[in-house]
Amino acid sequence: MALRDLVTFAQEHISRQELIADHRLGPPRLPHLERSAENGLHMERDNGPTGERPPYPDWLREPAGDVIRVDGLGNLEIDDEAITSVMVAEILGGGLPDLYKSTCADALAYYLPYHFYRDGVWGIYLRALGVAYWASAIKGELVGPGDSILVQAAEHVLFNHEAYHCQVEAAATRAEIVAGRAVYRPYFYDSRAIPHEEALANAQAYRRLARAFSSHAGPLRKWMSKQGIGYSDFHKYVNAREFSKGQQKCGRHILRHVSPSRLLPTQTPADFLFGRVSVKAIPTFVVVEKAIARYVLRPFPKHNGVVVKAHARDHPPPHIHIEMPPGTQITKYIWDEPLRPVPGQRELSSREEKRLANYLDRFGIAIHEDVCKKYPQHTMQMPAFLKQSGVLRTR
Repeated sequence: MALRDLVTFAQEHISRQELIADHRLGPPRLPHLERSAENGLHMERDNGPTGERPPYPDWLREPAGDVIRVDGLGNLEIDDEAITSVMVAEILGGGLPDLYKSTCADALAYYLPYHFYRDGVWGIYLRALGVAYWASAIKGELVGPGDSILVQAAEHVLFNHEAYHCQVEAAATRAEIVAGRAVYRPYFYDSRAIPHEEALANAQAYRRLARAFSSHAGPLRKWMSKQGIGYSDFHKYVNAREFSKGQQKCGRHILRHVSPSRLLPTQTPADFLFGRVSVKAIPTFVVVEKAIARYVLRPFPKHNGVVVKAHARDHPPPHIHIEMPPGTQITKYIWDEPLRPVPGQRELSSREEKRLANYLDRFGIAIHEDVCKKYPQHTMQMPAFLKQSGVLRTR
């Protein structure tokens, strides 16, 4: 069952209250569900830790910058040379924790569940400055020139940690389809389940980083080991067999809320709840603080096989990078009227011009705003790109 179908079922048949329409509002607090110890849910023998959901972060409650929708992993690029001074200022000002005090992933990224938030709001939120911070944590010192691979690794870790929270919500939704009752909502506040979920989320992030960026696995493991309750238990689930056992236990936490009055056997099968969830289908957003906006490559969406990028600290004149298909840069065009290739770059074919024109119809204003941020020393007016039969005016 696709994630989209699970979301639709949960929002139309399970979420009885109006869904939250603003990411600045934290998840609802429901005291009658939080007192789960009173209804027998925690009678199962479990010596694991207890804990609460991480607090809703201020950077999401009151974002000091833009909230940008991105298209999966690998679309966030930060100028690793310029970001250092900004991070130092943030740490000194209290906007980021000290680099040597271990910080959990949910302080720098956050997942908003679709059981509580409407479409266009629910999903993964990454703090751009938090990605740079975690890259520094993996390195052991502030990132600087030449550390772009560390930024990619940090984005990978934070995204996959938050993606696991979505996978757990999807598992709970599958239980709701069978039970015909709310399961995720009481599970969300289950103080026994929360630390275990965080341990598995960290384990998934670590396991995937170890495959994609193996040279950084050791420093990440050391960093995660210093984190708080639940998070630091990730090491119990880093191999495939133990991770599977961990998911079995997570599934039992979910199933306890299907029939709260029953005590489930400790060996109850539960892995069937964890069907495949395409992480590419999880809406993902980046919160870009104003202090670093000019140093972040704004990840515009892919559309019709096209993506446009404007690099931070790029050389003049103001220009855009055009990829067709996404991931393959074919040329650079000067952002001006008329739109034309940067000297030495190839000119688009008529067919390519039509595709770019269609792309700029959707994202042209946002691209212009971003180019202005990247080239503050240039005074630019909105380019008057005109179309004639769907072709950009380039002459």
